[in-house]
Amino acid sequence: MKRTEADVLTFAEINLDCIAMNEAALERDWAEARFRCHLVSARSAEAGFAGVNAAANWVEQQLGPRGSEPIGGYAEAMLDLADEIDALPFR
Repeated sequence: MKRTEADVLTFAEINLDCIAMNEAALERDWAEARFRCHLVSARSAEAGFAGVNAAANWVEQQLGPRGSEPIGGYAEAMLDLADEIDALPFR
């Protein structure tokens, strides 16, 4: 995979959004966690990061609809998302 400047910037944005998503979840700010996860999903889809996109979509499902409490398994889904991001060739 040839890395472009845009790919590197997208990778950085995804990382920052995941950090913000995790911090929001620790604070039980589910609206912010959902928002940040949605950004990760959209950015990863646009960049063609299929594994990250699939993992972000799974986190979104585990966080549940707006205004609700997340269902069990959201933390594990977030860890899976982190693993998918870590697997991208941007080291």
